[in-house]
Amino acid sequence: MAYEKREFSSMCLRAMAFSLLLLTMGEIAMSQLPTATILGTIKDSTGAVVPGAAITARNREIGLTRVSASTADGSYRLSALPVGTYEVRAERSGFRAGVRSALTLTISDEAAVNFTLEPGGVDQTVTVTGELPLVNTTSGALGGLADARRVAELPLNGRNFMDLVLLQPGITQHKNLGAGSSTVGLWFSSNGSPLMSNNYLLDGTITTNLTNATSAAQDGSTLGVEGIREFRVFTNFAGVSPLRR
Repeated sequence: MAYEKREFSSMCLRAMAFSLLLLTMGEIAMSQLPTATILGTIKDSTGAVVPGAAITARNREIGLTRVSASTADGSYRLSALPVGTYEVRAERSGFRAGVRSALTLTISDEAAVNFTLEPGGVDQTVTVTGELPLVNTTSGALGGLADARRVAELPLNGRNFMDLVLLQPGITQHKNLGAGSSTVGLWFSSNGSPLMSNNYLLDGTITTNLTNATSAAQDGSTLGVEGIREFRVFTNFAGVSPLRR
């Protein structure tokens, strides 16, 4: 696809791409970073938990590999993973290895990947292929994702990525705020909240300007779309917990 060619045209561009996280509520949750999490439970065919299983997650785009092991209750958690496509593998002596391939993580995802290991040799593998939809079972936060395809392909006036915020449900733009330097940028309300209750994070760092309402510079400009891979808009933080490592 066209957006794939543009996004991954060079290793340099991919390595330097930023993930932007946009928060649209007054409270900043520590868990909202430009990363994702894989978590789950390892069980055998009888439903009993399998402690001590080796878990390996490999990012197919950048080659990053993270390893962990299931705990006494069979659970595991891999936090602070860069976004991208992953292969997740679960192994334990006496069982066939379980593999989940083509797992796509977007910013702030918490992907629940559970394994049921079958008896067999470690050289035998049960692989789940295909892109399966992820169901959010760990957070009550509401919002939407401006993914890489939208950022790359949708026409934006002035190449301002912030215009994509207006595509999210519940977002209302406010215009005619005056021509002064204190009213630059895109002003909007999320589900009727005050205009100055919005927060913006770029790779976990607050980027709200002096008006505490937008992320635009005093001349009204923002970071161009070339430096943005994707961003997420949160309109409600119900159930969001602090970052766990």
